[in-house]
Amino acid sequence: MSEIDQTVEVICIGMAVADILVRGVSNLPEGGVTSLVHDITVASGGDAVNEAITLSRLGHRVGLLAAVGDDVQGDFIIRECEKHGVDVSGVSRTAKHPTATSVVLINARGERSFLSQPDSALDAFLLSERHVDRINPGVKVVSLGSFFCGRNLHDGALVSVLRKAKAIGATTVADFVLSPHAGGLKSISHLLELVDYAAPSREEACVYAGTENLDEIAEKFFSYGVKNVVIKQGGEGVFVRTKTDRFCLAPYPSSVVDTTGAGDSFVAGFISGLLRGEPLRGCVMIGAATASIAIQSIGATTGVRSFEQVMDVVRRQEVTVN
Repeated sequence: MSEIDQTVEVICIGMAVADILVRGVSNLPEGGVTSLVHDITVASGGDAVNEAITLSRLGHRVGLLAAVGDDVQGDFIIRECEKHGVDVSGVSRTAKHPTATSVVLINARGERSFLSQPDSALDAFLLSERHVDRINPGVKVVSLGSFFCGRNLHDGALVSVLRKAKAIGATTVADFVLSPHAGGLKSISHLLELVDYAAPSREEACVYAGTENLDEIAEKFFSYGVKNVVIKQGGEGVFVRTKTDRFCLAPYPSSVVDTTGAGDSFVAGFISGLLRGEPLRGCVMIGAATASIAIQSIGATTGVRSFEQVMDVVRRQEVTVN
C-alpha cells in the first residue's frame, strides 16, 4: 500500500460498489420473457466512492479507504476514481472476494430496489494500523460513509482512525446504512462519542434510535456523545439539531430521475461547506443543493460537475428554513 497523497484534505471510508443501473423497471419479467427498459448504465457506487468523487468534483483533494476485488468491477471502480482525481492508494484489493456489485432497479418515480451478492470485498474490508497512519495533519475531515456498511469495519482500528482524526483537529462525519448485521446505537457507543456530525436518513435514524420523533432521535444520539445530528428526509428536506440550535431546511426543487446516492451527495456537499468554513446552515444548504442536482441524472455522481454549479442553485432558488 503506497503512501497517501500528503495534500489530501478529506478521507472517505466505506463502500466501493459497481452499480448496474436499470431505469424504467415497472415489474420483473416472467421466466424466459425479455422486457425492454429505458436504459442500462454501469457506474461506480457505494457511499465512500460516491462521496469521494463528488467531493473531488466540488474542488477538494480526496483520499479513499475501501476494498475491491481483483476483478473487472474492481478495475472499473479504480479507473473511475482516478479519472476524477481521487487518491486510491488506500484502496485494498483482494482475490478472495469479488467486488461488491449491485443491480439497481429504478422505477418511473426514480425509486430504487437493489439486488446484491453476499461475501464481497466490502464484507472482507478490515481497517488496520496502515489506515490509521494515513490520518495525518492536513486532513481536515474524515468521513465514514456508513456505520454498519461492512461486517468487519467497526473494530478497534476504526476507533483508532477516529481518535487520530480528533487528535489532529479533523472533523468527523458519519452516515448510516440499514443492515441485518447491525446492532443498535449502544453497540457503537464507543465510536459515536468520536463523531462530530451524524447524518443518517430518517428511516435509519428511526430504526436505530427506536422512535419516530426527530427531537427524541437527536437526544438519543446526543446521549451517546454525538455532537450534531443532521437527518436527511428525502423529499421533506433536512432536520438539524445541535446542542444550541434546531432548524429544518426544505428541499430544493428538482426533477427526480434517479435518487441513487442522493444521501451521499448531500453528505459530500455538506462536507464541502465544512471545508470552506461555512456556518452550519450554509453547509446544510450546500448539501441539499448538491443532492438536488445529483437526483436529476442517472447514477450517483453523474450530475454534479462543480462547486459553482451547486452555488448557482443556492443563489437562484430560495428554500424555507424554520
